[in-house]
Amino acid sequence: MRLRNRVTVWIVLGLAVAVGAALWLRKEPKPISIEVDIPEEDECCPDDDACTMNALQAHTHTTGDVPQVAGTVPITGTRTNSVGAPATSPADEAEAAAEAEARKVIAPLQEDLDSGDLKVVAAAAQKLMGHANAKVRLQAVESLAWAESDGFADLSKMLLDNDADVAQAALEAWALQVQGFESTQTKAKLLAEVGPVAMGLGSDAFQNVLDAMFDMPDADALKLLQGYSAQTESPELIEKIIDAVNNRAMPDTPIESLADIPKTIEAFLKNAALEAAEEAAGENK
Repeated sequence: MRLRNRVTVWIVLGLAVAVGAALWLRKEPKPISIEVDIPEEDECCPDDDACTMNALQAHTHTTGDVPQVAGTVPITGTRTNSVGAPATSPADEAEAAAEAEARKVIAPLQEDLDSGDLKVVAAAAQKLMGHANAKVRLQAVESLAWAESDGFADLSKMLLDNDADVAQAALEAWALQVQGFESTQTKAKLLAEVGPVAMGLGSDAFQNVLDAMFDMPDADALKLLQGYSAQTESPELIEKIIDAVNNRAMPDTPIESLADIPKTIEAFLKNAALEAAEEAAGENK
């Protein structure tokens, strides 16, 4: 009997604990209050021109500082403009303005620039050559190159452009055209004239001249290289010239200085003359 009473008591106590726990869990959590200190009105608005909230907002917008709640991670990142895009630099704005101007200048001539008549293309490109905007002149270079022989004379003038990018583009297009010329004499004359201009633009630009020589006879190419060697003191250009001489003359021992170029070329020309004489003698037998 006592045992049964004890069991009953424990059951009642267990039910009471379960009911109490359920009621406690159903209680809503107390709201957590977050306080952000706002500067006193006389601290942030000494001239009484704005309320404390406006001053706080102005501080946030002008400095980029965001009020932080204790225990949270500070907000960081790149500042953006009002529409969320990264702020542009003055250089970017100038670039965009130049591109917009170029499109406006080129648009009226676009039909002629796209013409199938290369003379029409060259004439339209000629109108763009002297424009102050370098991007317009780049279009002139592209179109003159497209016009091939009809634009070659004007393309040659663009080699002297005062903008390095325009001059480089003109040189690349010019060298490709010269490379296709059949007359070695004409090619050698043009390369002799333009070589110093290319060297003035740097090592990469001069490489275009060397590339234009690739199918020239070795004797003619070596004479050009010897002429170039006397017109520069640039270590990079000298290295390119020496490498080109070694590739053409194929001396037993590769040369390493400008002083070796004349005698190396002289020896090559003598050997070439002997070989030519021997071939001629063999044909006459």
